[in-house]
Amino acid sequence: MRKRMLPLVLALLTLAGCGMGKSQGKDTEHPYEIYFVAENDESGAAVGGEFWHAQGKEPLIQELLARLLAGPETMELTSPFPKGLEVRSWELNDGKLDLDFSEAYEGLSGIDLTLANYCLALTLCQVEGVDSIHVTIEGEQNPLTTGENLRPEDVILLGTEGEPMEMTATLWFPRADGTGLGVEYRRLLLTEEDTLSAVVMEALIQGPSYDTMTPVLPAETELLGVIVEDGVCYVNLPADVLETLAQDEEQLRLTVYAIVNTMAGNVDTVRTVQLRADGQPAQLPNGLNQALKLDLSLEK
Repeated sequence: MRKRMLPLVLALLTLAGCGMGKSQGKDTEHPYEIYFVAENDESGAAVGGEFWHAQGKEPLIQELLARLLAGPETMELTSPFPKGLEVRSWELNDGKLDLDFSEAYEGLSGIDLTLANYCLALTLCQVEGVDSIHVTIEGEQNPLTTGENLRPEDVILLGTEGEPMEMTATLWFPRADGTGLGVEYRRLLLTEEDTLSAVVMEALIQGPSYDTMTPVLPAETELLGVIVEDGVCYVNLPADVLETLAQDEEQLRLTVYAIVNTMAGNVDTVRTVQLRADGQPAQLPNGLNQALKLDLSLEK
């Protein structure tokens, strides 16, 4: 099985430019690339494609979806899709392919969700008449996405050396009315010198764009460091800043979980998040000084 690796950095792509044009119907002669995640690739690739020929027994889109969910045949590739995922329905109208998945798709977040969406777009938009895809879960919009249609030209691929990478991050902020957390989607740029965790945290410190949400930290806060070890993300902040956080217990909880949800939801290697003050464990009440997991129930 031939494969091709694609590093995930900023550039525009058309599938024809990748050597793969569009085909239609039940074309069994035309080769398609089925895209999966490339893990531990020496070139730094994020996704890779396996060449495959349609069998012609089912509609092409249905065959491609089945091949995607079946997983890769190449050992260097892994499936971005959760086990047990099913396609509930699909429909093609005016160039937009609407895909409705079972609830297992809701388990994806951060870069895992981005890679799964990109694999879908790169694979399915090879079909004649499919210009974009739109994903729903059990008939509902995924709360972690903006609801935009996914197109292959939006996929972030290899540009020139040193060119920045663009990604869309989900940032969590306390709601101004104190009822819970809200989310904001923001495009971020990463250079070769940046780490994803630091760039995401810096964006969170910059504060929200909407008046309906409040800042997590003062905009002038200096981020002392972000380290991810064994699945734990340690966010190091100045002790004097942490001392000025909301005294109200519920507001303090929302502030801390805004950081936790932002880091755990955007960095796929992060399972829990713990705050530190000047490099030492933060002195926070009610267990908020512990390593905390993502809590989506706080979104209101």
